[in-house]
Amino acid sequence: MTTPSRLSLCVNLGNESASQFSNYNFNSFAKIRGRTFGASEDGIFSLDDSDEDNGALIQAWVKSRKINFGNMYQKWFNHAWLTCRAKGTLNLNVFFEENRQMITYPVWNPHDLNWRTALLSIDKIRSNFFSFSVDNVTSGCDFSIKGLSVQGPAKKPILAFSNITGLNNVLDPALIPFDPKDGRQDVAEIVNMWVDDAHYAKRREGFTLRTAGYFHSLQSDGENAYVIYETGTQGILQRVNHDGTIEAGVVSALAPYAPMSGDFLAGQFFWGNGQQKGIATGTSWVPWIMTPPTIGEIVAQEQFYSAPLVAGPIWFHSGRIYLADRKAVFFSEHAARGGYSRFRMGNYGFMQFETPVLMGFSVNDGMYIGDSESIYFIEGDPGTKDVPKQIKVANYPAIAGTNSYSTLKSGTQFLGSSQKYEAVIATTNGICTAGSGGSFKNLTEDKLIYPYASSGAGIVIDEEGISGRPRRYIVTLNP
Repeated sequence: MTTPSRLSLCVNLGNESASQFSNYNFNSFAKIRGRTFGASEDGIFSLDDSDEDNGALIQAWVKSRKINFGNMYQKWFNHAWLTCRAKGTLNLNVFFEENRQMITYPVWNPHDLNWRTALLSIDKIRSNFFSFSVDNVTSGCDFSIKGLSVQGPAKKPILAFSNITGLNNVLDPALIPFDPKDGRQDVAEIVNMWVDDAHYAKRREGFTLRTAGYFHSLQSDGENAYVIYETGTQGILQRVNHDGTIEAGVVSALAPYAPMSGDFLAGQFFWGNGQQKGIATGTSWVPWIMTPPTIGEIVAQEQFYSAPLVAGPIWFHSGRIYLADRKAVFFSEHAARGGYSRFRMGNYGFMQFETPVLMGFSVNDGMYIGDSESIYFIEGDPGTKDVPKQIKVANYPAIAGTNSYSTLKSGTQFLGSSQKYEAVIATTNGICTAGSGGSFKNLTEDKLIYPYASSGAGIVIDEEGISGRPRRYIVTLNP
């Protein structure tokens, strides 16, 4: 199969600043014992322990909006001050004449990660508009950018940018707002960098190959992880170790190139690919079949039990497992009444939607379900209500496979835990958070647009050095 070229985005969940990643072509993500991994058609990679992309330079840059400094007259500058820290050579690029021309100035630095302010002499270029970018293209080094000021004949430095607030590709670069008091502004381009809580632009981490091969559908509950390995003729469900290596196959002879959906509960992984299904524990598995009534158990006709259908997303909520099959979402009996292998196919064992269901996930007091037109919050436990309450929170669809929890989900979190869990998803209209009570927020709608995506993958990355404090949501989108 041909490997798709995926669009990769990153959003700081604290300040809602977005950026773009390149050479980040992963089809699924997982966090295993505190380490982050990505799977792709080339292998399983660790994502947080390298200064390079598996030996290749990480070329990164940030580019300002078009700036006329408050007037439409031609102007020129002769000095620039760049506040940065870097472990190698950086370049300052000055764009002028409506960005048709560019001059590059190497930036001296002491090759360490201490903050420094570099003074550069700039040619006396005359233009109405200027743009400035800083990159590490020649060195690929790790670096961060705090701000840039320029000075012209008036001898008074003018702030070009500081307090970066993320990518804005909705507005023309000449129309991006600018606050002259503190330099707060969106930028026209920011690639292979992310914006930290102080609004500095930082180059992203690299990745390292751990196991070569064609992998997809990587999933984990933080301790246990599984992935599909493709041989060309069959898929094999394999268990992933905490170092990114894999163990012997758990299930073989799976339909080739069939995406797998699943969810974890108490160390068990309930999975399905639309054609096959099972329950994996460690390196073993059992078929996921209907549990028949016990001796003496009375089953009314309208409560007829059936084996689980597995055609779409799978998720747990409030003691039940939910399965999407085209426009319907079926839910199992509660764990206290036979568990996750009994499904009612009668008139109240499912929920019906207008269009095919693409996504479902749980939060503390309900769950979110997205079909191909809208996103809904489902309040409470639908299995205890004749007509579950549905609240439409968005008039646009979620992108399948992109949901991730901003607090790492554990196998028992929805069976009595009082901790609140918020999810992050990508939609056709932006990156959104989805929390308790139907609280739904679009973080990037006014600043970020991207092409249509059929599906994708997302994960929340913890802040550097602070375990358990989520800062960034990274998502890859399939064309």
